[in-house]
Amino acid sequence: MNIHDLRMVEDYNPPFHDKVPSDPSFEDMRKVVCVDQCRPTLPNRWSTDQTLTTLAKLMRECWCQAASSRHTSLRVKKTLIKISQCCQTFSKMDMENDRIIV
Repeated sequence: MNIHDLRMVEDYNPPFHDKVPSDPSFEDMRKVVCVDQCRPTLPNRWSTDQTLTTLAKLMRECWCQAASSRHTSLRVKKTLIKISQCCQTFSKMDMENDRIIV
């Protein structure tokens, strides 16, 4: 068994599937995101995984209503690279004896 065998597959629904039609117009999305200030919900399971928690935090910071409070694209890029590097390290973990293989 490897780490890829442990991945869970969840049912997928597009963001705001319960607020807009299946093929939303620009105006439909503008109303939901800009006017109503809705943001996508994230699965509760994300709070139990360090990588997903970090990714969720970054996503929420990018969704800030005030543009001046959002991260720059460079900051997002650097954070995503750091998350990716952590994932690569964890994917090398030997599941049988809990040690990192380098």
